[in-house]
Amino acid sequence: MIYGVYISFRIEWFIVKRYEIETDLMEAIFFKEHATFSRALPPFFSSALYTGHLLMLLWGWRIYSKKKAFRDIDNPSKVLSHFSRDELRKVKMFGISCIIVVLHMIVLYALDYSRPELFR
Repeated sequence: MIYGVYISFRIEWFIVKRYEIETDLMEAIFFKEHATFSRALPPFFSSALYTGHLLMLLWGWRIYSKKKAFRDIDNPSKVLSHFSRDELRKVKMFGISCIIVVLHMIVLYALDYSRPELFR
């Protein structure tokens, strides 16, 4: 978990600046209609929202491309071109770290449910 927090701080410094200041990504329909509260969040929390948006474009474009929230984005490379390869790698590492933590929690709760005597 500490590694996940470390990675999220590494992402926060560039992703918030990129989404809010350097580009017009905040004008996308996703943020205008579905995540309007993102500007009011502190940078640490808004970076998680921006990272989720970026991961939806990186890994889930086939799933999310037909959704109403992404109707103004024809191609994910339009958004991804604002980020360097190193920055996209950091975002992917954060996504992988979150998946690993969630899998560990699922296994922990499954073991706790199936064999409670191991944890008591």
